[in-house]
Amino acid sequence: MFLFVVGLLNSLIAYLIFHHPNCRQTGSAMYLQVSSIFSGLAISTLTTKF
Repeated sequence: MFLFVVGLLNSLIAYLIFHHPNCRQTGSAMYLQVSSIFSGLAISTLTTKF
């Protein structure tokens, strides 16, 4: 349960950082924003599965 909370918090913070328009001027920031969304989904899926 602890890893779920930490992983979800990490994904949320990363999403909020890369959601800012100044950060999204490059393609790599868009990749990192989408990656943070998938990371949150993955940790949620793995937590519910196990």
